[in-house]
Amino acid sequence: EWIAAGRVEVNGVVITSAVGLIAGDISINGYQIGAAATDGVSNNTATTSGIAVAAAINAISGNSNVSATVSATAVAGTTVTTFTAMAAGDILINGVDIGAIATATTAAGRGGQVAAAINAKTAQTGVTATVNTSTGAVALAAADGRNIDVTTKATSLAINTGLGSGGVATTVTRSLVTLTS
Repeated sequence: EWIAAGRVEVNGVVITSAVGLIAGDISINGYQIGAAATDGVSNNTATTSGIAVAAAINAISGNSNVSATVSATAVAGTTVTTFTAMAAGDILINGVDIGAIATATTAAGRGGQVAAAINAKTAQTGVTATVNTSTGAVALAAADGRNIDVTTKATSLAINTGLGSGGVATTVTRSLVTLTS
């Protein structure tokens, strides 16, 4: 938190719960925040996204004199150490299958394949991917602050994709919300 020239800015933390903001959970300057509604763009737990939380806070900003802005959502990747082929359905980004990926020969090659497959689906997912050309790590971003959910269907996919998500699971990453008065 910092204060300068009558401005207070609080940088939030990532929401880690799959439960959205409930009416009355938070009050700002004596005004209760209403429930967060679905954000209209996130595939998974859309009431927990930074977009949904900021909208709930901004709904009372005229009274509270506090407004909320959403940061881009970001997911860091991990080093690729295996390069085996992956089948269609092995990886879903925001509920969208990125398709089959052929065997690669290098970490950078694998990261490039995964990033290209994700970027080919950006219009459907709202997510872009960049690759670290040394490690093959694939970083994900959603510029609008929607949730990014990565679903993997096999335990080895973290080291084979550079996405940092392994096991048979769905990992949801949410954006940060900044409050300003």
